[in-house]
Amino acid sequence: MKHCFLLLSFLFFSLSISQTTHIVNAGMYYYTPSDLVISQGDTVIWINDGGCHDVNGVFSSMTGLDFNNPEIFSSEMTCDNGEMFTYAFDVIGAYSYDCSAYGHASLGMVGTITVNEIDCVDDDETAFGLASQFNPSFSGGCQEAVEYFIASGYPCDTDLSVLGMSGTISDMCECSCEEEAGCEDDDAQIEQWFGGFFVTTCSSLINYLGANYGYTTSESCNWNGAPMVDLGGATIADFCDCSCDNSIVIYEESKKTEPIMMFDLLGRELKSIIYNQPIIVVYDNGSVKKTIIQITN
Repeated sequence: MKHCFLLLSFLFFSLSISQTTHIVNAGMYYYTPSDLVISQGDTVIWINDGGCHDVNGVFSSMTGLDFNNPEIFSSEMTCDNGEMFTYAFDVIGAYSYDCSAYGHASLGMVGTITVNEIDCVDDDETAFGLASQFNPSFSGGCQEAVEYFIASGYPCDTDLSVLGMSGTISDMCECSCEEEAGCEDDDAQIEQWFGGFFVTTCSSLINYLGANYGYTTSESCNWNGAPMVDLGGATIADFCDCSCDNSIVIYEESKKTEPIMMFDLLGRELKSIIYNQPIIVVYDNGSVKKTIIQITN
């Protein structure tokens, strides 16, 4: 039953850019590592192992020439061991720096930092926080979380608009979701066919068929569209590879099952039926169904 609240918990988590912290050790005539490659938005912390040093990213201590770094950074000279300087690099490009203490740079105390543009973003911290709410033994970041979400029936393109939110799981775990490539959803075609039913994506179509017709995921993916639309002999799976590959059966329900619990979309248990609004129903066989119970005249 934990899975039935997986999407609901997105309401309580903000999506943020994942950042990495890098450590550079500084000692007598060294920075280690001396050449560092990081991503845009990452933070570098310099640790003084001993001696008097600084981090000078303005002018070369050996030539007096401007480093011409994409942005200027520098620290105070310190002789204290421990953290000496912290800087977040938000501008991409190549940076050079040295220690301005007399003679240190000429003896090899120089360094470079290359800041690369972020091609994709994984918010491991938020992914861990979310997945661990439903699986206390969960450990890992986005890569493991995406596998967990998919196994729970929520692929990367899961549309959160039904909860009044924008974005998808991919917005939180873009890099890991790109690694899951190999299938494709033709959401544009689905919207063209089913937009009149307020269905605009493959995953929402599967949800729609489950909620309104009791279709299992397998039945939805093998459906030929009749009598709503003519798919020309194809099935939904021909247009919704990802949603069909990554979804599990969450709407399977036999006629013998009885509802035992009901919840609204905020996860609050309902003591009585509410009409004409989406609700989540849990049945005695463990199946879950999102449905709308309408008042009929």
